Amino acid sequence: MVCDQPFISELVLKELIEKYQATQKSVASFYDDILGIPAIITKEYFSEIYQLTGDKGARQIINSNNFEKIIFAKGAIDIDTTNDYNNLIK
Repeated sequence: MVCDQPFISELVLKELIEKYQATQKSVASFYDDILGIPAIITKEYFSEIYQLTGDKGARQIINSNNFEKIIFAKGAIDIDTTNDYNNLIK
């Protein structure tokens, strides 16, 4: 999970947890044709996570494996710049 997705909610987190509990598989959020974060990643991927570098995060791991998904419609909205923030509050 990151801190720049302003529309993250308790409901999204509950959906992630419920999907994980039901499947016991890694679960990622789906938005704008992207499978991404927030996500619950099971320990089978930890060694790959430890080797990550750069700013791409776990996207490569999420997209190259068979993760379950939940819909997070506003997940693509993130705040990386002052301009992003200003657009959000308009």
